[in-house]
Amino acid sequence: MTRPTLMLFKGHPGTGKSTVAEAWRVRCSWPLLDKDDFKDVLLEAGMNDPRANDLSYELLWRAAGKLMGQGHSVITVSPLSSRERFGAARSTGEQLGARVVVVECRLDEDTWRQRLAQSPPDGKDHRIRSWPDIEAMLERSAGAWNYAITDAEHIVLDTALPMVKLLETLGRVL
Repeated sequence: MTRPTLMLFKGHPGTGKSTVAEAWRVRCSWPLLDKDDFKDVLLEAGMNDPRANDLSYELLWRAAGKLMGQGHSVITVSPLSSRERFGAARSTGEQLGARVVVVECRLDEDTWRQRLAQSPPDGKDHRIRSWPDIEAMLERSAGAWNYAITDAEHIVLDTALPMVKLLETLGRVL
């Protein structure tokens, strides 16, 4: 059996994680799991408290682990907003002998603001869709998202680049 890959798309809301992850899914036919899909279900079920976010991550890693245990490489999308969240993901991959690759999506502020302004509403209140909400999130996090990733492969993508370039970059690494 081929060693699976756990590809962790990391980044702030609106930086292109889901868009690039979906393009990679189409290219490679790997399963894609998004933390927000799990959180949506929990919130729709009435779990409207801080535990919903923690549980959505736990469900994400369990589902990814199940798929990797079946030999699949898996793409996940989440902010990975703290070293602890990354550690849980890395541990899941390592327990199954997977290659763990973090794909961090970044944008310059002007492009990021433009993308947020163009982001269509989806009816999910917990999703950040405005620049003032981004600023508030960054202030609340006190930089927890800005941790060094030295214990896994780490690729930083400028998602302002054309998709073909982004996929070429990922293809060279993977």
